[in-house]
Order: sequence, then C-alpha cells, then structure tokens
Amino acid sequence: MKKVTLVLAFLILSVMTFAQTQLLTYKNTVGYWNTTTQKYDFEDWVYADLTFTFYDTYVSVNDKNHSVYRIIRDEPLYENSEVKISSSTCLDETNTECQMGIMDVKGHDDQTNIGVVYDKNRMFMYMLDIEKMRAINKSKSKNLKNLNK
Repeated sequence: MKKVTLVLAFLILSVMTFAQTQLLTYKNTVGYWNTTTQKYDFEDWVYADLTFTFYDTYVSVNDKNHSVYRIIRDEPLYENSEVKISSSTCLDETNTECQMGIMDVKGHDDQTNIGVVYDKNRMFMYMLDIEKMRAINKSKSKNLKNLNK
C-alpha cells in the first residue's frame, strides 16, 4: 500500500511539475484609465523580480499577496497596430473577477508584458525578463544534451 501511495504521489507531482509554464518578470507598473485620451496613464516602471506560473486552469504569482488567478473563460485574441493580446477572464484569490492578458508589443521583439485589469480604471503591468528566460532555457537544453553523452 505504501508503494502504491508513493507511486501515486510521484505521478501527481510529475504531472504538476511538467504541466506548467513559468514567466519571469523584472519590472512592474500600474496604469489608470484616462477618460480623455481613452488610454491608460502608467506610473514609472519599478524593479520587481516576480514569477508567474501558468498551470492548466490557474496562474500563481510569487508576489507579496501570493496571488492566484483561476481562469474561468478565455477571451478572443485582440490585435491592433501596437499590440497583440491573448487574455482570459479570471477570479483571484479573493474571488474578484479580473482580466489577465499577455501582450506582445509590436516592433519590440524583446518586450512582452503581462497585464491584470481589475476594473477598467486600473491595470497592473509586468514586463517579462526575456533575456533571463532565454538564458534559463539555453542552460536546460545544454543539460539535456549532456544526458545523451
């Protein structure tokens, strides 16, 4: 029985470990909706070493609130001349509805942001650390190559 429990625990851990994507951020800001310009006015970017971990139906963040977003509905892809946004409607750890999106800024190969909008008046924006993620992926691929030797 102990072996079956151990195997089951290992299987669950393996599925949870491999069924996730981590996105690293290094800056964040907050924006407030400007009714005159119909755009967000953002504060200055500040340093923030946060990791967004995407699982099948939820996203966790290692911020001071230990935020968890449960995905309840995927939204249609949005695209204009400036950005391309994949988004979902979520419920956070307090059961408050919000929108979370990954935004590729057009014309900037290395600028991708995660945005969380709780109401139209306020948006939290996180800039991905593309270089750090590339370095991690490169070292992982080197480690996998060494397994074949």
